[in-house]
Amino acid sequence: MDLNKDSRFAVYAEVDGQAKALVVTDLTFERLIDEIVVPYHGDEAFFVDGVPVKRQQVRRLKVVHQGPSFAHEKALLYQFLSHGPVERQKVVGQQYDARLEAIVREHGDDVTSQVLKAYERKIKPGLKDYLPRREELIKGAMEIFVESMKKLGAG
Repeated sequence: MDLNKDSRFAVYAEVDGQAKALVVTDLTFERLIDEIVVPYHGDEAFFVDGVPVKRQQVRRLKVVHQGPSFAHEKALLYQFLSHGPVERQKVVGQQYDARLEAIVREHGDDVTSQVLKAYERKIKPGLKDYLPRREELIKGAMEIFVESMKKLGAG
């Protein structure tokens, strides 16, 4: 797994009141922390796939580090949605959620526990000073995340 400042993450969430899983992709580590992890732990609403979600509604939350083939596979999905025979576009559109979920599962690594560990160790202790120290805290969390992935032999 190649981890660097350009790494991208996806979030997969099963949420009460939603018939299908919610997925957001292509988050930087900074956006993942700012838009998902901090609000989740602060019992504030955060958005997944355009849906406002509160921690109490979450049945399952997974953070995935998008692998090197993720962008290509997602681009193919969008190509099938917009090019070729209309019937194929319709079928792919009807299967969009399942296909995107499959891409997330097949072309990424579940890093939920490592991201949460980085949050707990670096950001949570400095949360009261989060905004003025945001860059420093996120950088430190990324270092902890990368180290924990290296220890697992994935970095």
